[in-house]
Amino acid sequence: MFHPIHSTSDALTTRTSLPWGERDSVLIIEDNEGIAGLLTIMLGRSGLQVIWCQTGQEALEKYARNHESIAFVLTDCRLPDGDGREICRQMRQQRPDLPLVFSSGSAAFLNLGPLPSGQMVHFLPKPYSPKELLVLVGKLQAEVMSVAPAISAGFV
Repeated sequence: MFHPIHSTSDALTTRTSLPWGERDSVLIIEDNEGIAGLLTIMLGRSGLQVIWCQTGQEALEKYARNHESIAFVLTDCRLPDGDGREICRQMRQQRPDLPLVFSSGSAAFLNLGPLPSGQMVHFLPKPYSPKELLVLVGKLQAEVMSVAPAISAGFV
């Protein structure tokens, strides 16, 4: 069983590099503990600290406390207390350039809703492989850092 430390600490401390410049954390909003555990391991090994939330309300609270260190948000579209797109819309009111990755197993969420697509907004359909996730995160990192291929960040 995955035992996150989100209840006592907002971020895991294992990291190998800072591929996102000064922002070194990813906010994961995922109510499935198993998926959150795998994401924590994969993204942690890629040099990112992981801040995990199970609900939209928890995500907004942790975003408020950690917004300066968050490189991007990876969220499930369907959360126990609402829609991940709406939560991210609220975060983008504070930071319009916040990179977002939405994920869902439902085709109903292919429309990214109230967020403009193409502005550092990506959709990753579930189920996805670790490689698919890391390739997408690498592309997002390249977008954010305006650098050549994400291979240099170790995402592929």
